[in-house]
Amino acid sequence: NRNHELRCHLPSPDLREFVRTYAQRDMTNLSGALNTLCPARLEQTLEFQFAERFDVLTTSGRREFARSITVVGSCTEAATLFLKQHVVSFAIFFQPLGLSRLFRIAPSEFTNRSFDACDVLPAVIRELYEQLAECNSFTLRVEMVETFLRHFARWITHADKEMGRNAAARIFEANGAVRMTDLAAEYGISLRQLERRIRSAVGISPKMFARIARFQTALDAKLLAPNRSWMSIAHALGYHDQMHMVHDFHQLAGAAPTEVLARIGDARPPAMPNYCEF
Repeated sequence: NRNHELRCHLPSPDLREFVRTYAQRDMTNLSGALNTLCPARLEQTLEFQFAERFDVLTTSGRREFARSITVVGSCTEAATLFLKQHVVSFAIFFQPLGLSRLFRIAPSEFTNRSFDACDVLPAVIRELYEQLAECNSFTLRVEMVETFLRHFARWITHADKEMGRNAAARIFEANGAVRMTDLAAEYGISLRQLERRIRSAVGISPKMFARIARFQTALDAKLLAPNRSWMSIAHALGYHDQMHMVHDFHQLAGAAPTEVLARIGDARPPAMPNYCEF
């Protein structure tokens, strides 16, 4: 029999400006590869693999192999995970700019890319991996990770939020429902300057950033409340109509909403919608 367990844990209050959730995937006795859809997303992730690693294939045709410790940036395209016989993964789902703020790396360097964490994060990441690998308790793993993250969070001040990052955070918190002209006026700059600042901060245009924010909020809303109609979700998020939302699903997940739900598996942990109420 195939066994599949997904566990989630919200971050402690002092880390919520950086982290959205922690998630652990345990899979055993898979008969062949299990294909899981991973839609476009704004969250950066730090992922630890403790059993068999797996292949990742993006919509654009880029194939990668999951590393023991991987940093994954925001993604503007979907990918398919080919999970194998035995998978044990622990992942930190950061706020869209959380990982970059903690480790002082420009978000634009990560967008649509993944790296071996040992190449881009402090060397102590390898020590953290060894500690996590020796521990079988999900709760204790969360505690270890939070101790690690707090070491870097203590050096962050609110002054570190550059205008482009702050504007992007505003767009994300509003689920993408922000008029860029109004936002530019608030900061006292032109629309072109705002677009340049945000693109420099996050690696993608404000329009695409807002589009993905709204798309993933729609997806998370349905995951949180399966009986809620797609029409209701589309209306609440300001889509022109349901077909407008369906178009975004095809562009950012590669399929219609119902098919995305059937194929997504545990790629969007159920704890994610806790920050997406609207």
